[in-house]
Amino acid sequence: MDSLADRIVSFEIHAETATATRETIERALRSAGLTASDAKMLSTRWVRKADFLLAEVGQASHVVANPPYVRWSKLPKSLASAYRLALRQTATRGDLAVAFIDRMLDWADGHGSVVALVSDRWMFAQYGAAFVEEIAARGWALNVLEERPSAPFIRDVGAYSAIVGFWPVKRRPSGGVARRDQREIHAELVGRHGTIEGAGCVIRVGPALGCGRTYILDETASAGVEPEILRPYLARGDLAGPKPRSSGLMVACPYDVRGKPIDLQDWPGFARWAEQHRAALSSRSCVRPDGAWWRTIDAIGPQWMVSPKLIVPELCQRPKAFLDATTSIPAHSLYVVWSCEWPTTILQRVLNAGLMRITAEACAPQLKHGYYRFYRRFLAQTPLPRWSTLHLDQQRRLAATSNPIFAGCFEELFGFAPDAE
Repeated sequence: MDSLADRIVSFEIHAETATATRETIERALRSAGLTASDAKMLSTRWVRKADFLLAEVGQASHVVANPPYVRWSKLPKSLASAYRLALRQTATRGDLAVAFIDRMLDWADGHGSVVALVSDRWMFAQYGAAFVEEIAARGWALNVLEERPSAPFIRDVGAYSAIVGFWPVKRRPSGGVARRDQREIHAELVGRHGTIEGAGCVIRVGPALGCGRTYILDETASAGVEPEILRPYLARGDLAGPKPRSSGLMVACPYDVRGKPIDLQDWPGFARWAEQHRAALSSRSCVRPDGAWWRTIDAIGPQWMVSPKLIVPELCQRPKAFLDATTSIPAHSLYVVWSCEWPTTILQRVLNAGLMRITAEACAPQLKHGYYRFYRRFLAQTPLPRWSTLHLDQQRRLAATSNPIFAGCFEELFGFAPDAE
């Protein structure tokens, strides 16, 4: 029994939950034939009532967790200070999920396997990109094992989740010579032209709505809601042709022109719809006791009214930008690119000619069946010069309807022939 006692260690900060977990383990062990004393000893050794982030780090071959989604700004100041003293600086930004993952990697100590069911918000944020870069320097690679797993929690937590894994780089499948070549090409293009954000483009991920598909209304559900706060919904499946197709679904956007939650008294149609879903909406973890329980996770501000815009799917075999001239609200798995300088149709043509493909091949994680996980931080590294730095003749040739004229200018700028459309 002593050898079994050291095989498992778990942490639970809440005393009542720790006790309940030990009792559940005891019952399972007793049903497997262990004596009452042995079952109690093992459950006590296996479950520690302690704060995982402040506990002494041990060593494990497999580390699994469901880290909480809590913003650092919501922590008591004394606890946040204690965490910051105990953790790396890159792990103390954004939300606690990053801190938990970082401490899990410490337990694995460069040799073990780490898997977490976690909110995916950090993967879309700048602090998440900095964290991934830092752990890569320590020899760890991130892999998304399952995006948006079905019903992972026993109650609605008001956040999108993912199952992610981390393994030492030396165990990561090699990308081979071809990928190294693409990285060299990509680095040279970025060094020569800069990136898409440096060229004046704004990139956003589609707003997180929360509560499953509650805010996505079909024709029947949207009939009684004021049309002023309904917007077309754009999903990955709507991106089949050169332009997005309409599914007929609408998104309820309970915000005013400033991006602030509306007053239900001013919108009786939406208020009736919201009341029908009040139990589910108000029970979400993102809702404050006295807050606007009818709001989505991410505010849907006036920027989403701006068109035209380009839509780029996160999961793709080959990155492609789709032109959307409507005020559609894209799904949380889609990225939006607004251009401040480049004419949007010309930008779409240039990006689809190979600039995003090279970026994905150089930077993005490759999954089964040739798919890439083209996160925002990779899309933001797409090479692109400022439109204003191009000669007038180059601008005219890129805008030409003639494919040979466009191809000649593209190859002159970027050093390779454009991909076939």
